[in-house]
Amino acid sequence: MCMWNEGVGGRGASEMASCLLRVLNNNVTNKKHLIIWSDNCVGQNKNKIILFVLIFFVIHGIFETVEHKFLISGHSFMASDRDFALIEKRKRLMKAFVPKDLHEVGTSARYNPPFEVIDMEIHGFWDIKS
Repeated sequence: MCMWNEGVGGRGASEMASCLLRVLNNNVTNKKHLIIWSDNCVGQNKNKIILFVLIFFVIHGIFETVEHKFLISGHSFMASDRDFALIEKRKRLMKAFVPKDLHEVGTSARYNPPFEVIDMEIHGFWDIKS
C-alpha cells in the first residue's frame, strides 16, 4: 500500500500512476502478465495517464501483457475492500494523531502476513501528464 498525506500529494491520476510505477517498476514479481482491477473512478483509475503507465511497462519489457479490468457499476466489491475494512477496524482501536501514526495502523492491521506500507514522499510523485 502506498500512503501519503494531503500536504504531499492529492488523489488524482498522476499520484495513482506514480504509485504503480513505484511498486511495479521495482521488480517485485517475476511474472510477465499483469492483471489490474480498478473501480470506475475516472479521476484515479480510468484515464489516459494510467493507460500510458501500463503501456510503459510493456514497452520497457517489465511485463509482456497487461490487462486492466473494471468492475461493473453496482457490483463494486473487490478483495481489497476486505483489507481496507481491517485497517478501518484497527484505526478505531489505535489513536492516530499525526500522519506517521497511520503508517503504524496500516502495518499492524493484519498480522500474517502484515501489510507492506510504502511512504510516498513529495519527490516520489511524477507529473506524468506533462
